[in-house]
Amino acid sequence: MNIKFLSGRSGLFAQHNGEPVDDSRPVSVIPKAPVQRLDWAAKAETVSSRREERPLQILLGGEDRVTQKVLVSWFQQKGHCVIVAENGPLALDALERAPFDAILMDIQMPVMNGYQVTRAIRDREQVAGQHVTIVAMIADAMKGDREICLGAGMDDFLSKPIDLKVLESMMKSLQALPHARAIGIRRA
Repeated sequence: MNIKFLSGRSGLFAQHNGEPVDDSRPVSVIPKAPVQRLDWAAKAETVSSRREERPLQILLGGEDRVTQKVLVSWFQQKGHCVIVAENGPLALDALERAPFDAILMDIQMPVMNGYQVTRAIRDREQVAGQHVTIVAMIADAMKGDREICLGAGMDDFLSKPIDLKVLESMMKSLQALPHARAIGIRRA
């Protein structure tokens, strides 16, 4: 799997194996790591024996280039496809144009923060009857951040720097679930 990031007028554009994913779709990126969380490892063990692992479609939202590079590289090594969105509106646009298994979203994105983007996604999902897993990425996570993220409609969170073992457990759990990719969630 080969994804390249190219400069564009309103963000980044992704290419998969040298072919544009969608020339009209601006994309960007996002990162984070662990604190108190769901037991993804136990969940992954329970369901992984029942289903074959499958590549995931991941939307990464955030502007931190270092986190983008680390996570994109890690996801590629695991055989997943990643689209990067640098800000909230670009993340919402990407979600309208393509299906995703999960969204990793930096809370401190420009234009719209992670909480605002999550609210917009959850509002659209109510109309569409769908649900996509959203994992917040938080720098300098503090006690209570998990509860704030869950209260905002997110499914879990990672604290930066991201613990790749925790992220791997999350992704294995998602792979083991029935194919429930959120299909391009449109604006209401």
